[in-house]
Amino acid sequence: MGLYLLFSKMMVKFIFIIFIFNNLWKILFSQVDDNTDYIGFDIPDVKPVFRGDLSEFIKIHTNYPDSALSDSIIGNVLVSFIIDINGNTLNHKIVKGLGKYFDNEALRVAKLIKYEKPAMLRGRKIQLPEYVIIKFKPPKQ
Repeated sequence: MGLYLLFSKMMVKFIFIIFIFNNLWKILFSQVDDNTDYIGFDIPDVKPVFRGDLSEFIKIHTNYPDSALSDSIIGNVLVSFIIDINGNTLNHKIVKGLGKYFDNEALRVAKLIKYEKPAMLRGRKIQLPEYVIIKFKPPKQ
């Protein structure tokens, strides 16, 4: 009887994980624009091109929230977005947040990102999901 309960609990967890993964996959890789190709499982032939260093761009444009200065919180916010066929970023979402003020700042910075050239697959411009990490560290006094 104990082995049966253990097996059934494991099976329920497995089904739950598959369900969550499937729904997350649909959200992250849903079609944004029906007139363009959208990358699902394929790897692009040409990756999108950002002029300069993306990490440096994020670092320069990120401001530590004033309302969080007294707490001296250090952490990262993971933001997802879609790079469209013109190099613009859209559908910005917080994947892993750090708090309201940090999440808002991370979204603000992510919306500033513009790629010079979009991703290409078999000679055609495609939309591509992308993730960036925005790091927060309080400024030195």
